[in-house]
Amino acid sequence: MSDDLLNEFIPPPAADKSGPKDSFDYPVAFNFAFIGVGQAGGRIAQAFNTKGYARVCAVNTTIQDLSELKLADKAKLDIGAARGAGKDPSVAAAIFEERRQDIYDLLRANWGESVEYGFVCFSAGGGTGAGGFETTIAVVKQYLAANPEARVGIVIALPFDADDQQHARNALSALQRLNALNIQGPIILIDNQRIRELYEPSVTAEKLLCNSSTVNMLHTFNRLAGAESFDEAGTTYDRAEFARCLNSGIISFGADRVDNYAEPTAVTKVIRDRLKNNTLAAVDLTKGTVACVLYILAGAAKDTIKASTLAAGVDMLTRILPTNAVVFQGVYPQASDANVLQVMAMIGGLPWPAARINKLADRAGASRDSIAKALGL
Repeated sequence: MSDDLLNEFIPPPAADKSGPKDSFDYPVAFNFAFIGVGQAGGRIAQAFNTKGYARVCAVNTTIQDLSELKLADKAKLDIGAARGAGKDPSVAAAIFEERRQDIYDLLRANWGESVEYGFVCFSAGGGTGAGGFETTIAVVKQYLAANPEARVGIVIALPFDADDQQHARNALSALQRLNALNIQGPIILIDNQRIRELYEPSVTAEKLLCNSSTVNMLHTFNRLAGAESFDEAGTTYDRAEFARCLNSGIISFGADRVDNYAEPTAVTKVIRDRLKNNTLAAVDLTKGTVACVLYILAGAAKDTIKASTLAAGVDMLTRILPTNAVVFQGVYPQASDANVLQVMAMIGGLPWPAARINKLADRAGASRDSIAKALGL
């Protein structure tokens, strides 16, 4: 029997179904994937791709918005047939429902089979994002169904105060419909208005700031939770603990450097300040159900900082959260000459941002009470 004929009876090697490979040269805790819905959602997804995440795609009702994204052609799906949504979520919802299978195929072509968190990114104020997210979430759930541990995540951008009434109405409707879906994964609320108030950026910088802070922060948590354990002076925040935070619903996070780390109060102040003053929607942090504090030590800080100083951050969160809340800690020594203590904190299981929603209700001419009742506030 010739070799060529023998080869006909030898099955080919198993195909690698894990999908695209992230470009990190270090481990992360979970395989994240992202689909952007609408213009703003596409930009958020692209920001994660720029960070190194490879399982990224985008869907829109206008080719013009897709063309601006620096993603591979196979990662972009135009389902508008030159119609667009015209800021009308009901139009987008009908289009997305018609194209469910095309959206599924988009995921199959760009995500692979090893996704552990599939994030749907969209703007609550736009027509395509606010109208298409529900069908997209349903398709993502269907796609992830083979892995019972996989979860759907949400990254949602809230409109500016200066946006018109239609944006506010779209946002309120989107939040109510999202709440009804009972998402069992992370919900991250980017507040464009807070970015403008905190940084007063230029027009060009504003587009970058709206997403970069959230992307960098979430990625760093994913990286640290995937780090190997340390032989000395370190305590890892592991995958299971990170999952507890991610799976709690609405999450908020912040980070900063601590210069005067000899004082425990300096550490606790930084944690409080950065959880209150970040680019995410302001929420009542005292209502959280799970939290973590991660410390990154470099240079002399590794040898001089007291364990009690680090414990102060955990103690502070334990005091402000309900008695049944869980607070995790991670300590990460770094090989560096810099004398640095950096602190990262995350709180999960949070309520919807009541003050922000009230402002949207006023802008939309809607009843605050009815919106609050619908969102369980």
